[in-house]
Amino acid sequence: MAESLTVQTFLARYPEFATQPPERVAQALEDAHPWVDASRWGAAYAQGIASLAAHFVWSTPGLGADSAAARGVVVSERAGDLHISYAALPSDSASDAWLATSVYGQRYLTLRRMIGLGALVAP
Repeated sequence: MAESLTVQTFLARYPEFATQPPERVAQALEDAHPWVDASRWGAAYAQGIASLAAHFVWSTPGLGADSAAARGVVVSERAGDLHISYAALPSDSASDAWLATSVYGQRYLTLRRMIGLGALVAP
């Protein structure tokens, strides 16, 4: 049976979300379940749920956790009136691009690739 992930175990893994309402974290954990099949993810199941839920919490409007923002390499910069441009982040498909916007989503994508899921398409 898949390891149960509680709000407490989630916060132990990602303490940066300790200031978030427990209900928001619980909802993100619930929302992540359809994305991660316990039988296919095996030992990585809890990590997959936690990473995806963290991305959901991070991407909630109003949080704007800049420290978790994922960025590509700097491709140009300017000092006067500060201007920095980043390369586009790689993703397996355009539908994964939103996951690549945080370190949590990137971790989920990495785990997904490691277990060989690739893209899942609904009929």
